[in-house]
Amino acid sequence: MTSERPSGLPDYERPPVVEVAIGLQFVPIAGFSQAHIGAYWQLIRSEYPKTLDQMRLDSPVENLYGSTAPVFPFPFLIGATPRVNRSWLISGNDELLIQVQDDRFWHNWRLKDGEYPHFEALLALFQSKYREFGSAMESMELPTPHPIQAEVAYFNWIAEQPITTFLRPVTSAEVTVEGVGPIPENQVWISRYIVTSGGEPGWSTSRRVSTGATSRPRRSSDPWISAVTHIQSASAK
Repeated sequence: MTSERPSGLPDYERPPVVEVAIGLQFVPIAGFSQAHIGAYWQLIRSEYPKTLDQMRLDSPVENLYGSTAPVFPFPFLIGATPRVNRSWLISGNDELLIQVQDDRFWHNWRLKDGEYPHFEALLALFQSKYREFGSAMESMELPTPHPIQAEVAYFNWIAEQPITTFLRPVTSAEVTVEGVGPIPENQVWISRYIVTSGGEPGWSTSRRVSTGATSRPRRSSDPWISAVTHIQSASAK
């Protein structure tokens, strides 16, 4: 991925994006523990002074040539070796977030008081922080992370208009029955696409998953609220 902004892309005065996450999933780092996360945090603590412990993420690697493996709602832990939980390392203004566990590294930007800095700036920041993370692992005599999947996620928050005004397929859910509102109170949708590689060496095609949820206001004076997420995943060859 390049951190240079392509020419011709539009700019918006008020883009609906409220969060962007860029991350890598890699083979679990042998010997990695919470102590290593703590040591890494000390290196970046001046920039990310806050921490939170979170449940670890365990999702399958995208199968780009078939159906995705099922995700079980309850992990099978009987006899399993405890694995490192996920840590959040948060900037002072809560705008930037690093997520670390033994097989993942994510960098998030979250809308607070500033403006959306554009993907290219966020990608450059992710690359810089991931290099620092790799150097920290090396200094602690841990194996270099071996990426197996890259992901980019956009989270959009669209208010004050029904989802039918910006997502045309949703209009198929409108009904014309007397006494029934034409637009559903709530609606959830998901779409999955295979994306052909743009020729980046070392990467195959990727999968784009778009999801959305909308909620109709209880009073006509209240605004509609819609959350739209786009996630693109690419697995290493």
